[in-house]
Amino acid sequence: MLFPNMDESSLLYYIAVDYKVFEEDVFHMNGVNYFLVELVNENNDWKIKQVQNAPIDILKSYELGFNSEDEKAMLDVINIK
Repeated sequence: MLFPNMDESSLLYYIAVDYKVFEEDVFHMNGVNYFLVELVNENNDWKIKQVQNAPIDILKSYELGFNSEDEKAMLDVINIK
């Protein structure tokens, strides 16, 4: 999902990745994980500038996001910690 971005020289995407990990931790869990990915254009090639864990709780408070069951489940995990 393309997100609004203050920096016009880059694109910001909110993505969901369905992981199967060898060992779970607070940043990587089995199931759907959410990230913000910023892309920048360098010589007509789009390149990843940064990848961060998405602040799902903040995004949801602004009514942004996928509004999926997986996203709601991730919010429950965040609220437990």
